[in-house]
Amino acid sequence: MGGLGALASQFGGLASLAGVSVPGDSKKAESIAVLQSELITEKYIRDNNLMPIIFHKRWDAVLGKWKDTNPKKIPTLWEANDYFKKSIRTVVNDTKTGLATLSITWNDPKIAATWANDLIRLTNEYLRGKAIHDSEANMAYLNEQILKTDVVTMKQGIYSMLQGELNKAMMAKGTEEFALKIIDPAVAPDKPASPHPATWTLFGLFVGFLVSSLFVYYRTERR
Repeated sequence: MGGLGALASQFGGLASLAGVSVPGDSKKAESIAVLQSELITEKYIRDNNLMPIIFHKRWDAVLGKWKDTNPKKIPTLWEANDYFKKSIRTVVNDTKTGLATLSITWNDPKIAATWANDLIRLTNEYLRGKAIHDSEANMAYLNEQILKTDVVTMKQGIYSMLQGELNKAMMAKGTEEFALKIIDPAVAPDKPASPHPATWTLFGLFVGFLVSSLFVYYRTERR
């Protein structure tokens, strides 16, 4: 089938036309990879103007500009993406259950919950749009191939693949949770995940005792 054989290898169940097997976890791996990708992260940060929030210590909320006027010291989108990846977003994939958990760590619980839910939604929107675009491109190609052949069996194979692509496009258009299905939506927690208040209390008492001891020692030595 020439080029059609390569195309058929993308069609899951229809891959048998070309004698190709498609891994069942490939779409899941792609979905999780897109969720953590720079493409999605940077788009979300940029579209929602999150730079002043992520780098709030370097932002002058009153004047509405960065505190440092040196262009080289103003945070970039690359820095925001890197910080988001290392300190804010965590994705854990449980190979036993097949479930993935997205966690957002931030000092405002409502913002953390919003970011988590929005990132899932944005990932689904991106992958749904990509699937529709790919299916429409494949259908256009297959329609061209139908006009180039008079072989009945060849046309039957092409029509089968066209039906498969049409089904994929219709499913993508009608499914909101196209790639990632949410089991438990993110909600703002009542208590901070870390650190525990008791830990801060003990730490504060220890630091206070240490500072007091050093102060007394210093006073004694001076005398």
